[in-house]
Formats: sequence, C-alpha cells, structure tokens
Amino acid sequence: MKGLRGVNEADTNLRLDAIIRLFCCLHSRDIFITAYTNYLALRLLNKIFLSKDAEELMLQKLKVECGHNTVNKLAQMFNDINISRDLMNEFRATQTYKNMIGEGVDFSAEVLTGGHWPQQPAAACTLPPELKDYTMKFEQFYKQKFQNRNITWLFKNGSLEIKPVFITAKPYIFAVNCYQAVVLMLFNRKTEMTFSEIKEATNIPESELKESLKYMCNTKQKIVLKENAKTPEFTPAEKCKIFAEFQNPNVKVNFIPAASDKPDLSKAGPGGAATGANQLSEERKNIMDAVVVRIMKARKTEKQNQLIEDVMKQVNMFLPQPQWIEMRIESLIERDYLKRDEADRTKFIYLP
Repeated sequence: MKGLRGVNEADTNLRLDAIIRLFCCLHSRDIFITAYTNYLALRLLNKIFLSKDAEELMLQKLKVECGHNTVNKLAQMFNDINISRDLMNEFRATQTYKNMIGEGVDFSAEVLTGGHWPQQPAAACTLPPELKDYTMKFEQFYKQKFQNRNITWLFKNGSLEIKPVFITAKPYIFAVNCYQAVVLMLFNRKTEMTFSEIKEATNIPESELKESLKYMCNTKQKIVLKENAKTPEFTPAEKCKIFAEFQNPNVKVNFIPAASDKPDLSKAGPGGAATGANQLSEERKNIMDAVVVRIMKARKTEKQNQLIEDVMKQVNMFLPQPQWIEMRIESLIERDYLKRDEADRTKFIYLP
C-alpha cells in the first residue's frame, strides 16, 4: 500500500486508526459521514488525493465501524471514477474523438452515477454552438453504448483551456470554468454586451454569473472590461467588453474562481443550510423508522420503554433521544405499521 506523501505505510495506518478512534467517540457519526463524503468527492473529482490506497484503507476501517450499507455509497464513488476512466478511453478510440483532436479540441468528461455522489442541482446554462457540438457528440457516443440512460451535465464543475485569437502579442492560454468560457464566446459575435444581455443569452444563474465575471474583471489580470470598473457589483444595464490590450507575464493565465478545499457543508442541497438540515433530519427519521419496524417485525409485540431502549442500542450513526423515538412510533401508528394494545396502552403490536 502506498502511504501519504512523506509518510510511510505504518505511520499512515496509525493516523487512520487515530481518526477511527475519534470517530467511535462521536455521537453524530452521520454528520461526520456527510462531511467525509463531500471531502472525498472533492478529492476524487479534482484529482487531489495523495494516496488512493490510503483512501480505500480508510473506507475499509469505516466499514468495520458503520457497516456495509453506510460505506457502500463511498465505495461506489471510487467505482464510478474507474468506470468513467475506461469509458473515456473508449471514446478516445473513436473517429469522433480523433476528429475533435484534429480541430484542436481535447475533450474529457467524468460520468458519475446519480445517487452515489453528493447532490448538486443541474443549473441551467445555454452553451454556444462551438461547445454544444462537442457535448452532443459525447452524448451520442454514450447513448449508443447505453441506450436507456440519460446524461445530466453539471457545467458548474467543468473547466476549459482556450487560446484567445484577438491577442497577437503572446500565445496566451486562458484557464476558465465553463461559465466563463460561455461568456467569452459571446464576444465572438458582439463586441459589447450589458450584464442583462449576457445573463439572458447564457441562462447562467445570476450569482454564478457575477462570480465568474468578477474574476475576469480583476484589475490585476482583467480580460473583460466592465463599465463601472470601480464597483465590484454588476448592474443589469452595465456594459461589458473584451480587453483587447490584455497583457500578462505568464503564458497560461488562470481565471477560475478559487475553489475552497473545504466544501460548504451547510449547503447540502439546493436550498442551502436549511435544506442540509432538513435532509439530515429526514435521514435520521428514516433510520429510526426502519429500526423500530425491524424490531417489531421480529417480536410482534413490545413494551414502549423496552422498544425505546433497544432502538437506542441499535442506532449507531447518531444518538437518538427518547422523545425522537416516541415521535417516530406515533408516526408509524398513524401509517398503520403499529398499533397500541387495547388492554395495555404502553404495549405496541406489529401490523403485518
């Protein structure tokens, strides 16, 4: 097994064991798993993990403590990356890809399985014909191979390297994200556009559009000139145009907004922090429901106090409070999974 950079195999194993010991002391293990899932996704997609062997060893240790079902989704993420790599190798062997290379375009995509990865909303984005053509070619290849599958593009996570043709002083290469590339290509057709026109033409969410434009209007390496250069905000009628006198000492210039190496775990869903909290709450309810039903299905009848005590023993991903379990029992009664004994109201009966 390869260890972490500058750390041998034995020390890597000791560090992972220390993390697992800390994990075993947590009352809210599900929060840890949610955080770990987000971090792992970030490392896998951005190819910034230091040791694949160490990552897989960590999963094995988590599986011992949490069980197969909890860690299965994490393992599937590794599987997706391997399958996606093989799929891209197949695509690169096609004549379609060879034609793309002949046109000066090197295309790559990560194909991930929905449900295995942290949920991300598919934000709208209208691609220019130059980019749309290449995504359609890959979709055609994919649908010929998998006829009953569909692709949902998450352009927010993509990046490109493009060569500007309007600058002749130096053969620059601009590293941009997909949103920035879509905006820059609009100026192939119009020399000047308002922020409102850019938004309408691209359909990029306003917050994402502002963030992407802000980095291209940076005074230190601006490639887009905004009308009100002294103000960081964009107004609907504000005009933007390409800065034709662009200069930079580097040949390759990065305009991609700096991505935090720590994902915002409060925003676990499209609705932000509130959605993340709601998702966690719903997952906990489902776990408690499943444990109560499993116990009652095996025993047919059980006293309330004993049932609550057994649920608390069997739920190991968080520390369920007795009042939470009582609420889930009442919910199961309302949904006809259980009923109270007529002679003893503290006893529950399982309804098959």
